Amino acid sequence: METQRPATPTVAPDPTADAYRAVSAGDCLAVYDTGSGGYNTQVPYRVGCGAGNAYVWVSAVRSSSSACSQGPGRNYMSYTSRGQTIALCLTRQFKVGYCLLAKQSGSGQSAQMRAGLMTGVDCDAKRVPAQYNQILHITGVYKAPANPSASNCARVQGDRTYYWSWVVNGGRTLLCTMVYRG
Repeated sequence: METQRPATPTVAPDPTADAYRAVSAGDCLAVYDTGSGGYNTQVPYRVGCGAGNAYVWVSAVRSSSSACSQGPGRNYMSYTSRGQTIALCLTRQFKVGYCLLAKQSGSGQSAQMRAGLMTGVDCDAKRVPAQYNQILHITGVYKAPANPSASNCARVQGDRTYYWSWVVNGGRTLLCTMVYRG
């Protein structure tokens, strides 16, 4: 008498998990924070690192988002499928001419600016998400000098532009911006 083996259960395909598994450290993704509480996509979309839409660089792939470095211009996106988490550690790729979202409080000498360093936005957007009120235009991305400040952002001698700056990329890069005026 022949014994029947139990049927092997079929596992439904998970294209999102497959997309996450296809990403390696060193890849670039067309992913950015929309400023509305999430990324522009839930599925990582790989692009060439020189592409105009290469907003982030994958610094590492981990099994937990807590294993990703945090800080200005760094974050992660993760996905859990069948009890396994894939975390993509992201570093923002800043490019001159691109724009990001910011929240300005105060004005004049007492003004403060909090930039959404993982955000991306059309420079000519007519509206911004509720938690932001400014669009910043990236004017420079430089190797961070000792004691960097916005004064390091001047593009020509005597430049009177008011710049906002951040030290990103683990302290290695000075990001220079100005409020976009269209």
